[in-house]
Amino acid sequence: MKTSCIRLMRAIVSNELAVKYSWYGAKKTNFLTTGDMQNIIRKLHTDVTDEQISAPIKIWLAHTKERIGKQPENIYQE
Repeated sequence: MKTSCIRLMRAIVSNELAVKYSWYGAKKTNFLTTGDMQNIIRKLHTDVTDEQISAPIKIWLAHTKERIGKQPENIYQE
């Protein structure tokens, strides 16, 4: 289930977009209100709790700046 959450986040949310979000919205846009992610995961894993879904997403969002920092600089230059 954790892997499903991470793969889904990677597929639909770029690092550039993810850096603007946090789970609860502290100093950033609130990702918690985008319940579509939870609905998608529930279609794949019907017996999961909200916490089981949110835990890997919170971590993925929190590490966005690290992922951006590890990528080659020329990708983000305009």
